[in-house]
Amino acid sequence: CVRDDNRGLLPQVRDAGPTVTLYGRRTRRSNCPVVLHGVRVLMALDHLISDLAASSLSDTEQYRAVCRAAATNEVTFEHFRSHPHYTRVLEHVTPEQGQQYRDEIKRIDETLLEHSRWFRANDEHGNPPLTDYLDVGLVSPTTLRYVKVLADLRKLFGMALDRRIVEVGGGYGGQARIICGRELLTRAYTIVDLREPLALARRYLNEYRETTARMH
Repeated sequence: CVRDDNRGLLPQVRDAGPTVTLYGRRTRRSNCPVVLHGVRVLMALDHLISDLAASSLSDTEQYRAVCRAAATNEVTFEHFRSHPHYTRVLEHVTPEQGQQYRDEIKRIDETLLEHSRWFRANDEHGNPPLTDYLDVGLVSPTTLRYVKVLADLRKLFGMALDRRIVEVGGGYGGQARIICGRELLTRAYTIVDLREPLALARRYLNEYRETTARMH
């Protein structure tokens, strides 16, 4: 189990074991893993959790409302990553943490920094807060977090990720684009999330033709 609470600890993918955890949002009930497939099951999940305060830390009406609006409204889509109801859940990596991520990327897989123009394209939509980093340029610290995850995966599994990947809690799809794009090959990439973030991820990833991911 790897704890990532955005309070100064960098996410780690450990070498000692075959399991890789992509950094989805923490659930309040982590002892009951659920695998979901298809819209009908997601609708059933909404019914099952109706008596709970929330299915996860991101299951708030404010967050879901921003995702819903960003998926359907052009103005909201171009600014959702700066919206206060959104940044309570995502896009709140600090500039200092971003520097730590940049340093770790350089240590683990320095060649990724040669493609900084490509991963900075993640920030063309949503108007996230940007920070200027050496060898990178202006980029969202959250995007550097996604690139750090990619560096970990390449270290563990090689340059081409010929694997099936499931990301639980995919947010707007930024991690999916970083992993699926460029030269990386994945057999399948599946995002599992709440209905409104999935709609936003579809909208976001449609802006990048090189990325395909299944949504559940």
